[in-house]
Amino acid sequence: MPDLPDLFGAFTGGWLGKEILAPTTKAVGEQMRDNLANVARHWARLLRGGRPADGAIPLKLVKAAYDVGAVCEDELSASYIGGVLASSQSGIDRDDRAANLLALLGRLSIYQIRTHYIFYAAAQQVLANTETDLRYKFERVVNAQFYLPGRVWRDAMEMTKGESEQWKAIRTHVMHGMRREHLIEQGYTYASPTVLRRFTSTRADFPEPGFFFTLSPLGIELFSSAHGFYIDPFESFLSPSIEFAHDGIAIKAGCATVSSLPLLPEEDPQTGQ
Repeated sequence: MPDLPDLFGAFTGGWLGKEILAPTTKAVGEQMRDNLANVARHWARLLRGGRPADGAIPLKLVKAAYDVGAVCEDELSASYIGGVLASSQSGIDRDDRAANLLALLGRLSIYQIRTHYIFYAAAQQVLANTETDLRYKFERVVNAQFYLPGRVWRDAMEMTKGESEQWKAIRTHVMHGMRREHLIEQGYTYASPTVLRRFTSTRADFPEPGFFFTLSPLGIELFSSAHGFYIDPFESFLSPSIEFAHDGIAIKAGCATVSSLPLLPEEDPQTGQ
């Protein structure tokens, strides 16, 4: 593979690339190396933590990890890439299933990856050590429909002042993108308690505005794999003995399955109250 300055020079006509863009491309190359080193650090951390490390990584995964990892400047995203790499070492030479997850991470924004972590880490704490089998849609509809207060999401996102001013647009970008990539199931919203009750057709006592979403198979697979578990991501997701926390991302209490929320009193048909 040619050096970055030479590659840029070929695109821009030789002299221009060497004389003007060379300092910039050198800095870019150094940043890309730093990004890849950070991904490798997370990969090694998970392997040291006892994750499976059998077998070589297929070349297809190496290239996919390079492509997405070289331009990854976000710590959580780097952790996700490193985790997928660690989980991909199944001991089966042709097992390149994780290439799909690496391509997915390349399409997701930092906001979407962080929201995926917030949603699934909060849901995992609720579902850990339960008997539900999340492979089946019926089980997910019954046991994996969640409510998350909007303030819990905003606090965990740690938005800057500028981001806070655009949080509605960011929220819309996050939710539509996660649904497009099948990280949550169809039928999702952010709304006030009154609208949430209409949307879910329940009398659930939603305490404040928040998100309604349902876990998806791909969302569970990505979450478990990002933490180094790919052989049985559904079983890993429900394990009470696995630590899924990330340093620096605090998720406050408030996430709950919709079915576990208290119900409002039924209306009196005569008074409507």
